Amino acid sequence: NKIEQWFEALYVCLINIVVAMLFGLLVKICGVKIPEVTIYDNNLLTVAIKSILCGIMIHIGVKSYKKGSYITMLIAVMLFVLSGFEHCVANAFLIGSNTNLEFYLIIPFLINIAGNIAGAKFIEYFCDKSQI
Repeated sequence: NKIEQWFEALYVCLINIVVAMLFGLLVKICGVKIPEVTIYDNNLLTVAIKSILCGIMIHIGVKSYKKGSYITMLIAVMLFVLSGFEHCVANAFLIGSNTNLEFYLIIPFLINIAGNIAGAKFIEYFCDKSQI
């Protein structure tokens, strides 16, 4: 059922986000210094586009891994990292480890989550699953 698949994707995404944010918080409590990075662009449309593109790449990577194509998975991950796409779980870690948690990050972070999910579902819906 499609609705159950959406809820499962949302559940997995949220669990990953919570764990990454908590891990970032633990890293901060332990005194590990994480380099200061700009998490989000000031332009919310850019955040949305980078998030959707990241969702597409992550979906391709996960599907490739499940099919045993590990090199395709590595290429997909390298591509989204090198392209500067927005990954909500990685950003959750950075937000959790941030010494001064800023509330202005909430809106871009929610856009990031929605974009990652939308990108993954977009590629799943519009592309031939046998090709990924």
